[in-house]
Amino acid sequence: WMPRDLGTRYVLVNVPGYRLRAVAGGKTLAMNVVVGKSATPTPMFSKQITSLILNPSWGVPGKIAVKEMLPKVKKDPSYLARAGYQVTQNGASVDPASIDWSSVGSHGFNYSFRQKPGDTNALGKVKFNIPDSDDIYLHDTAQRAFFKRAERSLSHGCVRLGEPEALTRLVLQAE
Repeated sequence: WMPRDLGTRYVLVNVPGYRLRAVAGGKTLAMNVVVGKSATPTPMFSKQITSLILNPSWGVPGKIAVKEMLPKVKKDPSYLARAGYQVTQNGASVDPASIDWSSVGSHGFNYSFRQKPGDTNALGKVKFNIPDSDDIYLHDTAQRAFFKRAERSLSHGCVRLGEPEALTRLVLQAE
């Protein structure tokens, strides 16, 4: 299903091989990547990278907020503040310490979590935007130990980059 000629600039992710290959300006870059778990696989698609964000904040998707983070917050209400998350409700900022998390359920969950940029941010130092309906993107990660594993199906579908700085330089170079 892939075209025979990918052109002179492209990024190709081999999902089952946990590898990325990028070509631009006559240079080639290869690196290890982390891809989606079996429950949240990285989809197959072909799209252009439209932009990149340095030091991104992370808007936590609703499913992750409810299924993974809410149980953590119920056990430890200081978790959000400690991990650098801001909480909003209907667009307004809310102090997470003012919420009775034990009474918050998954049905009707009306909070949003956003992690501020920084060393512990889930997206790391750079995020490459790719417009697609699955909200998948390439990004750095604070969890560098994942790249030492042989099996790297560990994400929610996005592709975590083993060498994000090198890909940033390659993508931004002029032809």
